[in-house]
Amino acid sequence: HSIHSVVSFLQSKGIHQKDLARIFGMCPRILSSDIRSDLAPVFAFLSQDLKVPEHGFRRAVNKCPRLLVSSVPDQLKPALFYLQRLGFKDLQ
Repeated sequence: HSIHSVVSFLQSKGIHQKDLARIFGMCPRILSSDIRSDLAPVFAFLSQDLKVPEHGFRRAVNKCPRLLVSSVPDQLKPALFYLQRLGFKDLQ
């Protein structure tokens, strides 16, 4: 993978060119992420588990760029299950 492929993938998910400097500045590890094993599962989690519509991906990533380097099975899903157990139902 290359930085260009990461940038292209993020743009395909609705992230704007002007957002990238801030996102990479806050979380440079995204630049070396693997699209298939690291980035794609996060967008699938946003869509399937959190019911974020595709047009909402940009807002979610801009609010929390670290989402993109979070492990879905080890961090994101357990956090979601925890919040659901506390009574959170609609997390949008």
